[in-house]
Amino acid sequence: MAEGSCFQRPVKAGMLPRRPPARSRATRRRSTGWSTRPGPSTVARPCTATPVWTRRARLHSQDMAAHGFYAHTAPNGKGPKERMAAQGYDDASAENIDAWPATPENAFDAWMHSPGHRANILACHSKATGIGVALGGKLRAYWTQDFGYK
Repeated sequence: MAEGSCFQRPVKAGMLPRRPPARSRATRRRSTGWSTRPGPSTVARPCTATPVWTRRARLHSQDMAAHGFYAHTAPNGKGPKERMAAQGYDDASAENIDAWPATPENAFDAWMHSPGHRANILACHSKATGIGVALGGKLRAYWTQDFGYK
């Protein structure tokens, strides 16, 4: 293992939970403890899903649906860090958004097949996460995943 790696401990075969169906063996949900590498080698430190981060993500999804936009930056000019700072939090590290997928699995799959979104999910510096969805609006479903350092 490289120094500074977020992969922490070796895992023996049989120690991982049963894997859900996936397009790629390397695609695993970090937030629920799935291996992020194929085979029984290592497990990434999971992000902790919290109600605070879930609320932050849901608010942005609701804003996109209500105001008919699909972007990290809202029509008022505020980006993810500014939106979260306005809510009293200065620890935002990243944000993923998606529109249209009907299920959480489809949104997650799209993020994992996008290099930038995948990097956000697998980033070692993020410690907390939350996923929000708003149904309705022009694109039918708006998904947001926010990440924080704390």
